[in-house]
Amino acid sequence: MKVAIIQNRIIYGGRLRWLTSLISFLNSKAITPDIISYHMNFNAAHIHESFGSTIKFNVRLLTPPSIKLTQEMEIVYFNLQARSKICEYHCVINSSNSWLGITNYNNVLHYIHFPRKYRLWNDIHSDGEMQSGGAWYRPLHDFLMRTIYTLFDRKIPPHVIANSNFTATAISHQWKESVCDVIHPPLDKEIPITPYTSWKKRSPDYVVLGRFTHEKGQLRLMERIKHHPGIFHLIGFADIGSDYYQKCEKHARKQKNIRLHPNLSNKARNKLLGSSRYYIHTTFNEPFGLSILESLSQGLLPIIHSSGGAKEIVIEKNLHYEKMSDLSNVLDNLQSISDIEKHTLLSSIQSRCNSLFGKHSFYEKLNPHLSIFEE
Repeated sequence: MKVAIIQNRIIYGGRLRWLTSLISFLNSKAITPDIISYHMNFNAAHIHESFGSTIKFNVRLLTPPSIKLTQEMEIVYFNLQARSKICEYHCVINSSNSWLGITNYNNVLHYIHFPRKYRLWNDIHSDGEMQSGGAWYRPLHDFLMRTIYTLFDRKIPPHVIANSNFTATAISHQWKESVCDVIHPPLDKEIPITPYTSWKKRSPDYVVLGRFTHEKGQLRLMERIKHHPGIFHLIGFADIGSDYYQKCEKHARKQKNIRLHPNLSNKARNKLLGSSRYYIHTTFNEPFGLSILESLSQGLLPIIHSSGGAKEIVIEKNLHYEKMSDLSNVLDNLQSISDIEKHTLLSSIQSRCNSLFGKHSFYEKLNPHLSIFEE
C-alpha cells in the first residue's frame, strides 16, 4: 500500500512529534510512507535522537513558490501543487490543516490539528489581556483569504479526523454538517508513574516548554511572575535572531527567577525536566498540547490555561488558570497544599493519560480509517 503524508512545512515541535508517531504506526503495518513537503530537514537519525523513535520514511520535496507567501497563501498553493502527486498513492494523509484545493480527492485522509479557515475569523490565542500583533497588510490579506475560503471551501471532505474535541468543535463551527472522528495524538511511550520519594527530592522549579513565539506567551509569563519565588526555566526551539526571542532575552536579564534554554539537545532538556517539579502551559486555546504529555512523562505536575484541548488532558480545576494575571494566585494556592497531595494529583493524571493517550489507543482508532484505502 502506497501512502504519502503531505504538509507544506515540517518544523520542530509538537507536529513533528505527532508525525513521528504516525510514521511509526504506518511502519508497524509494513508501510514506508513518502513525506511530501516544501521543507523537511529531519532525517530518521535526527528523529531517533530527539524522540527515541526508529522510523522509516522517504522525502519528496516540491519546488516552493518563487516569491515569499504568507502561511495561509502557501498552504493553499502547496495543496494545488500537491494535486499532481495525490493520484500516485492509495492513501494521502493531509496534515496542513486545510483541504482547500484537494476536497474532491477520495483517497485523502485529512488529520486536522486546527483548521486554518477558523483562524482567519478568530484570534484563538488571545485571552483578552493582550491582542496578537499583526503586520500592516493583515487586514487586506485576511479579507482576501476569507473571500477565497467562502467561495471555494463550502463542503467538508469525506475523511476527516480532529486531534481533539476542541478542534472538532471548531470544524463544526465552520462546516455545519461536519462529521469527524477525534483521535488524540499519542504518547511516545507509556508514562512512568513517578515515585513520591524521588519526586520530593526534585527542585521546586517551574518549566515552560514550547517554541519561542508570541502565541506561546513567554513574555506575558515573565511579566506576571516577576516577584514569584522559585526558578522558571523556559525551554524551546528558538530563532535566536528573531525580534521575539531578543525581547525575551532582554526581559530575562532583568529577572533573577528566569532562565532561558533555547534549542536544547534532547538529553539536556530531559535532564532539566527530570530535576524540576512543575510545568506551566502558557498557550491560550492550544488545539491539543503534546508538550503537556511530555511534561507528565518526565514527572512534572502541569498547570494549564483553562482552554482548548489542554482541558482534555488536565481536567483538575485547581490546576487551571483563566488569565495570565491569575497565574500567580494559582501557583500560590498550589504551594499551600502538601507535597504528598500534589504527588497524588500527578499520579492520577499520569494514570489517566496512559489510558486515554497511549499508542495502542492511537493505533486502534486510526487503523479503521486507513483500512478504507487498502487494496
